[in-house]
Amino acid sequence: MKRSASTGAGTTRRKLKAVRDGDRVEIHGEVFRVSSVQPEEGTRNIRVELQANDGGTLTLIGVPRAQVHVPANL
Repeated sequence: MKRSASTGAGTTRRKLKAVRDGDRVEIHGEVFRVSSVQPEEGTRNIRVELQANDGGTLTLIGVPRAQVHVPANL
């Protein structure tokens, strides 16, 4: 069973290890599509590749328990 915490603003918080390709995540009000989720070699970290609506990309590298906001309706 997946557990997500509701933020009350129409989003939920989800751990990086639960984020999958195609999901959408929100960072400081900007919404990104997850294009890739991969383990970071030699560490326990996870690499998450994000695609912005304007075509820009963002790479997050974090521990599996780090959390991101996932909008409820997009």
